[in-house]
Amino acid sequence: MSDFKDVISTHCVRLYGLCLFTINPDYKKYVLNRRFLGRLNMEATWMEETLDSVGARNSEEWFPFREGVSAIKLFSTVTYDVLHVSNSFVNYQLIKSDNNFESDILRVKEDLYDAIVKASSYLVKRAKKCGIHSKGVESIDPQEFSDIDFMVKLERDRRLRHIDNPGKSLIYLATEFLNLKPELSLFHDLSNLKKADYRNFIPESVSEEKLRLVLVRFHNLQSLYDTYLSESDIESADSRLKVLRGHISFIFHMLKSATDFSHYYERHIVPRKTSIFFSSLLPIPVDRFLEITISFFMVYLIEYFDGAEKLCRDVINSYAEIGEVTVSIPPYRGFHVRPSSLVSKIINYYGGEVRMFVNNVEYDPSTPLELFRVNEEINALKRKKLFEYVYSNGLEGLELKSLIETLAKQDLVVIYSDDFELNGIGNNDSAQDYLKNSISFLLASGKIDIKMDIKVKFIGDKRSLNDIQLLSENGYGEDKYGNNIPLPKKLFYFRR
Repeated sequence: MSDFKDVISTHCVRLYGLCLFTINPDYKKYVLNRRFLGRLNMEATWMEETLDSVGARNSEEWFPFREGVSAIKLFSTVTYDVLHVSNSFVNYQLIKSDNNFESDILRVKEDLYDAIVKASSYLVKRAKKCGIHSKGVESIDPQEFSDIDFMVKLERDRRLRHIDNPGKSLIYLATEFLNLKPELSLFHDLSNLKKADYRNFIPESVSEEKLRLVLVRFHNLQSLYDTYLSESDIESADSRLKVLRGHISFIFHMLKSATDFSHYYERHIVPRKTSIFFSSLLPIPVDRFLEITISFFMVYLIEYFDGAEKLCRDVINSYAEIGEVTVSIPPYRGFHVRPSSLVSKIINYYGGEVRMFVNNVEYDPSTPLELFRVNEEINALKRKKLFEYVYSNGLEGLELKSLIETLAKQDLVVIYSDDFELNGIGNNDSAQDYLKNSISFLLASGKIDIKMDIKVKFIGDKRSLNDIQLLSENGYGEDKYGNNIPLPKKLFYFRR
């Protein structure tokens, strides 16, 4: 065993030295330095892998030491990312928001520094208990981790690359950004979350698994921008692009830290929070740990995401190809809930502006409620045309049921229910008002529908219009009786 401890001591010598350096209060400014944190993280990662390879997870003696290494690995990683965000905050060009981010991040940095110091102190103590000696530990020159203040910047003399069709990449990028909103919906109620509920919020509502899935998609957005738009003439010409890139990067780093903290909470805190040794190991109180995770990382990432939504829509509308399409209304009861929801989802999926026109009246079809208003206009038009037909053909004298059946035979009305009970509608009305009110009631209650080939016009983002036309060609997802039918594969995003 002594040989084993000698080998571990040899492998641990650099990490041991960095921990001793960390717990020296005179070196605080050097510890809060990304170069130092990168070195600390590298050594902790190497030691964690070494300990796992010899089975430290299953050893009563070595497991606490291994947990101490994991704590240093986590807090060095997150502190590195927080310093990156802090140093880059101005360059991100984030849309101004009335918040306390800049003061909050200072407090978080202090808490993270304290956590690294405590984790380092714990590791040194556990190393001694495990028989790890400090032979070979060399003193570290703090100047090795001094910030470098360059007095000059290199001249910007590289030629910008030209992109022939930047709109395609730009629109795709902004659309993908907007389509991440449903993935972040789990964060939108955080302002109403009480601190007493933080311990159950992770992992019941938000988990490491869910966060990692979203993190990958934001990383993809970063990569997409850097591959197709960075250092280009369009980036230089349109200042909004760097603002969008800044929001993507900020959200990515905040999300990454939230994911790392959630991982640590689920893996290391929840299973062992009753452990005696763990209470002395945890470098930061659990409540403060969760407060940083939720009230800092999660709250601010969703706040700046919401702030960038309008920017994305502006970018899309600037570069989108505008078109016009005229389609028939849904065959079953017009724009009721399902067709309205599908049309709105198409428009919101692409993010570009689309307007809808019925009888030269303009509507906003991006919200189902507005389409319900359209349906009222359509139903009013249907009733008007039907009443004109009834009176021009002398059918107004027929009893209500006979009239409806006659109109159905003439393919002017569809009967969905033969229950024509009016519940007292129109008992005291004139004959003309009784007829109008009765048919209006049957139409509104879904017992009949008036068949009429009414067209509506959409103008706006061609991508949305193409899918709306495809949707209309497939009955808006319904047959003539209102039963759901499969949607075309091109509308795959409805299945998300």
